[in-house]
Amino acid sequence: MRKTKLVISDLHVHTGPRLPDGRRNVFEEFSEDDLLIEFLEHFSAGEYAADDLELIINGDFFNLLEIVGDNRATETITAEVAVAHLERIFAGHPDLFDALHDFARREHKSLTFIVGNHDAALLFPEVQRALHQRLGRQVEIKNYYSYGGVFIIHGHQYEFIHNFDMRDFTHRDPDGVECLKLPYGSLFVIQFLRRMKSRRPYIDKVKPFEKYLRWAFWNDHLFFWRVIFGIIGFWSVNRFSRDPYRRREFALSPMRFLNAMTHKSLPRTAEDILRQTNYKLVVMGHSHKIDYHLFGNFREYFNTGTWTEIISVDVAQLGRSYLRPYVKIDFEKDTPRASLHNWIGSHRLTHELIP
Repeated sequence: MRKTKLVISDLHVHTGPRLPDGRRNVFEEFSEDDLLIEFLEHFSAGEYAADDLELIINGDFFNLLEIVGDNRATETITAEVAVAHLERIFAGHPDLFDALHDFARREHKSLTFIVGNHDAALLFPEVQRALHQRLGRQVEIKNYYSYGGVFIIHGHQYEFIHNFDMRDFTHRDPDGVECLKLPYGSLFVIQFLRRMKSRRPYIDKVKPFEKYLRWAFWNDHLFFWRVIFGIIGFWSVNRFSRDPYRRREFALSPMRFLNAMTHKSLPRTAEDILRQTNYKLVVMGHSHKIDYHLFGNFREYFNTGTWTEIISVDVAQLGRSYLRPYVKIDFEKDTPRASLHNWIGSHRLTHELIP
């Protein structure tokens, strides 16, 4: 029996294209349910029907950060809040979750979620129970994946502003409510990007962000200064928060500043992992950038990018892109052989640009 692993990441599935009051949901980044359903069906039947095949979703499948509601509830992500939001995600994509449920139940097929920074709430046991109730108890939820010389991890753990302790992931806020410990980067998404998206819905899709800011200085001057003063305000609000955890998280010290400015890129981090371990292959996500590197002794690094829209202001990749990348890992005599693909799906006469 052939053994195959498929890896995708960073779909950022929210509650659907419309909010309950009918307004457009600017926080929904994933609108290609039909293509992912086709992907699942393709690798469940035909030549793959009898294969031992596992789909590994390497972080940020769910958008459990941008919870629609009042700011207080959004920033205080409790198990109860996260479960309610997850149920709304299920309701917003019923056919997709039916397909995931059916895939996970098939003989010789399995489904694994790896926790990312946007779906850190999956660490709550209550959230895991809700996921198992919808998709089946056989679905696994892990912090990372290790098998047969392959190491799969989302990647946020290696960036200072997104890193958090996934074993000690909650704290009590000043009101005594147990909630997620949100790192700097997650609070930036909730408090700052959420407001900016109401003015420039594309802002979180632009890569690299620092080049966009330089462009905005000359071409979107008023918004540029709104961003700059917004970032200053974001830092101030948290540095002088009632919450001692946030005050510590936003404290400025030479060492914290140095760590933020000098953390290694994901490819360099992968190279270190490959050099210091017996792994032959490292797969990450998080950066939303498809990537591949071959290191010494035929050791490889892949990044699965994202299934959401990217707007690049980098000259080498200028413009919009909307790919559906996945890494396929085949095991030949227990040796992993990986390849990077783009899922096309069947021909469609139309494509909905604005759902």
